[in-house]
Amino acid sequence: SFVWSFLSKKGGTVYIAAVVDNVDHVHTCINNLQSQYMYISTSGHLIYELKKDTTVWIRTFYTQVTLIQGGLRTYFSGSKISFM
Repeated sequence: SFVWSFLSKKGGTVYIAAVVDNVDHVHTCINNLQSQYMYISTSGHLIYELKKDTTVWIRTFYTQVTLIQGGLRTYFSGSKISFM
């Protein structure tokens, strides 16, 4: 199970893809979003059965990123889910 969240400034544009072995599986985006708040976030979740040597990462796509705010509000994390 993988989760991510990104923060961008008002008016920012960020397209994010969750990638497993070079294949996009989930897309999330902030597209020039207008809001009463200074920052806007997007998040996503991917559950995928991994095999040995599988690689998982996130990437930007479609257009150049306007701004991704770093720090505690931006993350990418994964956890192993096990069924008996």
